[in-house]
Amino acid sequence: MTARKPDLVIIDKGNKIATIVDVAVPSDTIIERKERKKIEKYQNLRLEVQIMWDVKAKVVPVVVGALGATTQNLDKRLVVHTKPLTS
Repeated sequence: MTARKPDLVIIDKGNKIATIVDVAVPSDTIIERKERKKIEKYQNLRLEVQIMWDVKAKVVPVVVGALGATTQNLDKRLVVHTKPLTS
């Protein structure tokens, strides 16, 4: 397997969730295609992380066009699952 190096990997040990984040800034005309490619690119890594760390893993492509265009999925993908802090 070819090595994959995402921009960011966030591990929430308490909730057993891993989030693999990769950012791209392509031409506005290809943002949907780039988003799909990012998801496909990290599927093997996602599966490996799930097995190695016993977590549920997801891939979050953050694709913003060079002139600011975003895909319709960006808002849904950026939702972070967190627990409220208690004192």
